[in-house]
Amino acid sequence: MEKALPVTYPAIDAYNNTANVLSIIQGDDRVAEWLHSHFIQLYHDKSFKDGFTLSFYAPYLIKTCPWLDTQIIHKRIMEKGWSDITSFLIDCIDSGCYVILLVDQYYIPNSVYYQKSHRPHELFVYGYHLENEEFYISDNFASGKYKRLACSFEDMKTAYTNLSAELELNYNNYDGMMLVLSKKELAKPIPFHPQLVISQLEDYLHAKDSSDADQTLYAHNKPDWNYGLQCYSNLIRYVGHVCDGQEYLDIRPFHVIYLHKKQMYSRIQFMQTKVDLLSGEDLKSRFSELERTSLINRNLAMKYNFSKNPDLKKDMIDHLEAMVSMEKLIIPQLIEQIKLGFKLKEGGKGYAVR
Repeated sequence: MEKALPVTYPAIDAYNNTANVLSIIQGDDRVAEWLHSHFIQLYHDKSFKDGFTLSFYAPYLIKTCPWLDTQIIHKRIMEKGWSDITSFLIDCIDSGCYVILLVDQYYIPNSVYYQKSHRPHELFVYGYHLENEEFYISDNFASGKYKRLACSFEDMKTAYTNLSAELELNYNNYDGMMLVLSKKELAKPIPFHPQLVISQLEDYLHAKDSSDADQTLYAHNKPDWNYGLQCYSNLIRYVGHVCDGQEYLDIRPFHVIYLHKKQMYSRIQFMQTKVDLLSGEDLKSRFSELERTSLINRNLAMKYNFSKNPDLKKDMIDHLEAMVSMEKLIIPQLIEQIKLGFKLKEGGKGYAVR
């Protein structure tokens, strides 16, 4: 017997916390209105404690996404009702629920720390195959790419039961919690929100802390974060400070920038189905150019990690500086085009992931 819940490849796949949510909901065409209203602002942790963790601003997406019903279940509850994690996961899948649980990556084949180091990590489970005794899982595995793979019942059980309490407690305050997710059917569609797009574009352009205007309970207020275009300045410094021939560049921020430009291009295309953007084709052309440049930069970062050629870092910095200059020019144009196209009044405010 085999059962796999619906998943699709997510538009944003740099980190599993966003990719898992989008893989559940993106198969529904109605999600496009909501998707194109969000995922504009960028932020990063300027402490560099875990590399250069550039991300889309979408705080606690797994709890705030309107298309998901999220239940938090403690392992103590699971252990009272089920004999082991295998039977619990199978029952969840049979009930139409996806599961995110914390495991020790040391025991998960294809993970970056497999048989190397004991590291806690969230694993997304969306299906199973009884005869093969395996679960279907998704994650950013050792290659860094978000993939759908299989994990044996035995490996899953070992990775779950052998996770130390200390690692579990210190990892994002999970402390024995599991997330059980199901796709929610909304009574009313969520319309495209052009004013929200403008608010995020302005925050991005002016490197403003988006949590200041976020009225949700899950708003982040992080003094150690930088936002928007300021992230590029810090990324340029990060690239410049990597010792020639000694350290590896973190590929993830370059991939996030590529995804950002790809989403911006897609968003303009989407808005053109709603209204007439007078300079829409020109703006699409500019963002298409930014998308190509960001892809080149991501490939240069990968090439640098193999060759350690310092000239590649200079090329990457030149590209980043050119991208910032381009965006400072075209984002104000895009904002004005959205205001004109959607006939928005001055002074409209509001920022919320919902």
